[in-house]
Amino acid sequence: MGVGKMKREILRRMHELLSFGWCQNIFAQNADGRSVMVQDPAACQWCLGGALRLALIEKHKGGAGLEVGYGPLSEEGRLRGWCVSFLSELESLGGWNDDRARTQAEVLAFVELLLTFADE
Repeated sequence: MGVGKMKREILRRMHELLSFGWCQNIFAQNADGRSVMVQDPAACQWCLGGALRLALIEKHKGGAGLEVGYGPLSEEGRLRGWCVSFLSELESLGGWNDDRARTQAEVLAFVELLLTFADE
């Protein structure tokens, strides 16, 4: 599978998750607003980074062999870095997502923008 196709699949899954439920200041939360692991069956809202992490975990069938984290050598780090390249140089995915003025619609529009560049 090509890199562009994998990016598109991950981004589509992120869009699906974020359309279902979006949160800020935490990777994932349950219906009570409590912090949960992104792959917890009770999770119903994800931040941008949490949706990215869950999409990668699912791609790797539960996370086997997946290197998570922000490092440039991890798969998550490389994809996170590619996403951040579309933001201003002073922002991170988390900082951008967690801006108090940010809306779910803006986050979804950002993922849609990323999808248009997924083959590059």
